[in-house]
Amino acid sequence: MANNLEVLLKLRDGFSKPLNKASGGFNRFKKNVTSGWKSIATLPNLVAGAAITGLVAQLGTAAMEVEAIEAKMKAAVPTFGASQRELAFIKQESQRMGLNLKAAAGEYANFAAASTRSNISLKDTREIFKNISEAAVSLKLPAHRLTLVFNALSQISSKGVLSLEELRRQLADSLPGAVQIGARAMGMTQAAFQKAISSGEIMARDFLPKFGKQIREELGGGFDDASRQMQA
Repeated sequence: MANNLEVLLKLRDGFSKPLNKASGGFNRFKKNVTSGWKSIATLPNLVAGAAITGLVAQLGTAAMEVEAIEAKMKAAVPTFGASQRELAFIKQESQRMGLNLKAAAGEYANFAAASTRSNISLKDTREIFKNISEAAVSLKLPAHRLTLVFNALSQISSKGVLSLEELRRQLADSLPGAVQIGARAMGMTQAAFQKAISSGEIMARDFLPKFGKQIREELGGGFDDASRQMQA
């Protein structure tokens, strides 16, 4: 299904402008894709109608998933044109790192919605996503673990301050040494770091960009080899 999503996103990017002029955008595109495949099904070099019907159904499902991804991205980044740029960014990064597009887009949209509302710039949001994802690929972290990591980062962003709950119970379970790495990212001893957290002094907008960079530096060393294996 991930491949179908990527195909439809590429087709949408190539044909969205004329389709928008003709009949209101991507809904028309879905109808054209479906009718196009139905007509092609009459050609003798294709498999039986049942297989074509199944493929059309898969494309239809993928098209709905594309729309869901786009809607989530627009909600996360409502500025005109920004959501399309962020979706293009996620497509590129998913391919580069061998990540599942649907999962990566959902994780990024949720994180971006929280981070930008905590005064973390889109530039820093992208860098945090890249750094954490590259470290996860390097560690060969299972997909559900990476989802938990971004859930924790989204919660930290939403609260605006760092708490020991997300750091110890969620991040540290998936990212080895998260507490110690966090302290080094802030240039503190572990004791001073935990005291500052308990006092509510570590702000998300200050911590997350530094933490992402430090995580990538300490845990992302095997990214290049691991990403090639995932894409193979």
